[in-house]
Amino acid sequence: MDVPSVPARRTWGQTFGSLRHRDFRLLCVEIGLTNASRWMEFLVVGLVVLKLTNSPFWVGAIAAVRSWGWLLGPAGGLLADRFDRRRLLAFVQATNVVQATALLTMLVLDRANLGALFFLALVNSLVYAMEYPTRHALMADLVGRDSVANAVAVSRMAMDVTSVVGPFLAGAFMQLFTPAGGYALVLAFYVVCLVAVVLVRPRPPLVRGGSAWSELRAGLGYVRVNQAAGSVLALALLANLLGFPFMFGLLPVFGRDVLEAGPAQLGILMASAGLGGMLGSLLLARMGDRGRSFRLMMVGFLAWAGLLFLFAVSRWYGLSLALLLAAWTGQSVAMSTGTSLLLTLSEPAMVGRVMGARALAVVGLPLGSLALGAATARLGASPALAIFSAALLGSVLVAGLVRPRLWRAT
Repeated sequence: MDVPSVPARRTWGQTFGSLRHRDFRLLCVEIGLTNASRWMEFLVVGLVVLKLTNSPFWVGAIAAVRSWGWLLGPAGGLLADRFDRRRLLAFVQATNVVQATALLTMLVLDRANLGALFFLALVNSLVYAMEYPTRHALMADLVGRDSVANAVAVSRMAMDVTSVVGPFLAGAFMQLFTPAGGYALVLAFYVVCLVAVVLVRPRPPLVRGGSAWSELRAGLGYVRVNQAAGSVLALALLANLLGFPFMFGLLPVFGRDVLEAGPAQLGILMASAGLGGMLGSLLLARMGDRGRSFRLMMVGFLAWAGLLFLFAVSRWYGLSLALLLAAWTGQSVAMSTGTSLLLTLSEPAMVGRVMGARALAVVGLPLGSLALGAATARLGASPALAIFSAALLGSVLVAGLVRPRLWRAT
C-alpha cells in the first residue's frame, strides 16, 4: 500500500534560496536601498512641501506628479525586452544620483521651491517607468524561472527591511540636522545603488525582434488575451488608485493633523508599515510555490483594505502603529503574490512588456493622490482615508464576486 508523501518542511536555506546567486544578491542591495531612498524622499519632500505651502492638496499633487511617468510603463517594458537590462538599470541609478544631488543642493542653500520640486518629481517618475519593468525582467534573468517566486519574496523583503530603517533614519536626521540632513542619506544610498548595478556581471545580449511599434502592440495584445494576467493588473490598478495614495503622499498630513506626530514619530509610523511588509514577504518566502495563488492574493487585498479602514478611524498613536503594521503585511502578501503570478504566467520573451503593463497600472496613483489630497483638504485626513479604504475593500469584494475563479486558480 502506498503511503502518502508528506511535504518536506522548508528550511531557512530554502526560504532564502535565490540568494545563492551572486548577482541577485547585488540586485537585492540595489532594490533595498532604492526603496529606502524613495521612502525617505516621500517623508522629506512631503514635509518640505507642507512647510512651503501648509496645504495637503499640494502634498497630494507632488505625489501625483511622481506617478505621471508610469504612463510610459509599456515603453519601459519594451526597452527591457530589447536592450541590455543591466545597462538600462545603471542608467536609471545614474539619473537618480543626478536629481538627488540637485535637490540636496537646493535644500542646503535653502532655495527649494514648489516649481523645482514638481520638476524633480516628474524626472523621478519618468525614470521609475523604466526602472520597474527592467528590474523585474533582470531578476528573472539572474535566478531563472523556477526561483522567480522566491526571488520576488526575498527582494520584497529587502525593500521592507529598508522601509523600516529608511524612514526612521530620515526622521531622526531631519530632527537633528534639518531636511537637508535627511536628504543627504537619499543621495548616499543612490550612489551605493549605482555601484551595485555596475558590479552585476553582464548578461548575454537580448535578441531583437521586429519594429518597436509592432513589439509594443504584441505585448499589449498578449496582456489583453491573458485573462489571469488581466485580473492581476486590474487589482493592481485598484490598489494604486485607492490604497497607495495615503502612504505615498498623505501620511505626513495624517500624522500631523490626526495623530499629532512629530518628524521622529512620523518616521516610526512609516517604519511600522515597512516592518509589516517584511513580515508578509517572509511568510511568502517560507511558503515557496504555495505563494503563487490567486486565493492568497485576494485574502491579502481584503486584509489590507479592512485594516487600513480601522487605521483611518484610530486616534491612538500606539494602536495606529499596530494597525498600519498589520495592514501593510496584507499589502505585501497581495502585491508580491501578484508580481510572482505575472512573472511565472508570462512567456519569457514577453516578461518585460508584461511588467511594463503592470507599471502602467500605477497610473491610478496620481489620480488617487489628487483625489485624496482634495478630499483631505475638504473633509479632513481621517474621513478621506476611511472613504478610500472602504472603496478599496468594496471593489475587491466585487471583483471576487464577478470573477469567482480568482479564489480557485493557482
